[in-house]
Amino acid sequence: MSRMDGMNAEPRSDAVIDFPITGECLVLNPPGHSRWAFDLLPLAPGSAAVAEGGWWRYLTCRLRSSDVSGWERPVLTPLDGEVVVGHDGEPDRDRLIPWRDVPAGFLIRPLLLGKRIPAMAGNHVVLGADGTYVLLAHLQQGSVRVAPGKAVRARETIGLIGSSGNALGPHLHLQVMNGPDPLTARPVPFVVRRYQLWDGRRWHERNDSPLPAKSVRIRVD
Repeated sequence: MSRMDGMNAEPRSDAVIDFPITGECLVLNPPGHSRWAFDLLPLAPGSAAVAEGGWWRYLTCRLRSSDVSGWERPVLTPLDGEVVVGHDGEPDRDRLIPWRDVPAGFLIRPLLLGKRIPAMAGNHVVLGADGTYVLLAHLQQGSVRVAPGKAVRARETIGLIGSSGNALGPHLHLQVMNGPDPLTARPVPFVVRRYQLWDGRRWHERNDSPLPAKSVRIRVD
């Protein structure tokens, strides 16, 4: 989780993307994020759990990144385009320690590292297509498979979810931007081509729909 930057009233956009993770996922729009910047936490198949042992292991500092459901989950290209940035080499956080990581992640690191994209985004990829740019951040060290200038097709694997940069734990940061530099670009509205939304009782099909500005559980085949 980093400090980067009612369904019926959502604004629309020309940017249409595929969701970059398959299976069930918790979608968050945390405080400090733009309305159009999301943290994606894959859920364990069949259990809807974010991590083995849940909150108790997390609060007692006994949770490792490898215990989190999203760890090493493949990240897929959300559109046809070209790789603008493909950065690797940033270490992952091995153990989750909330008393240290929460204040550091929300207060200390943004102040100290806010002008260094790798320090904030960790290992990351920026894709470009017709003036639209997509940032996929906090990838696992050594997993980035693409380099600048490479042409990609939607739903290619470009890396694995990790816990690099300013991340409280393994997750994928997703935002669509109007420029290639996350420090100067503005996050812009986008819609997801297809996903299913859980309302607490059943799944609802969504086509060319935005992601809600609240915590939701979705599923993508």
